[in-house]
Amino acid sequence: MLHTAAGLTPLVPTGHIPESPVPISPETAKLRARIAGRRRQDPNADITEEQRELKTLTLEERIRRVVESAPPLTADQIERLRALLPPVE
Repeated sequence: MLHTAAGLTPLVPTGHIPESPVPISPETAKLRARIAGRRRQDPNADITEEQRELKTLTLEERIRRVVESAPPLTADQIERLRALLPPVE
């Protein structure tokens, strides 16, 4: 058992990295790695498109998890959610 200076046991053992509470897809992980690589290579690189795509993938994954875990939505509920999205140009 690990102890801190105050004699308390820490919540997470030293050196242990807990699992992410929200798993990410391989596609998202690859994009995050690509963004990090570009930033390392050129801190001033324009990564706007990559960031936009990362936000889209993250939102898509979250929406998918919620929809899969919830009861089926009514047509009205779907329309209310659809109204949150900007129109396609």
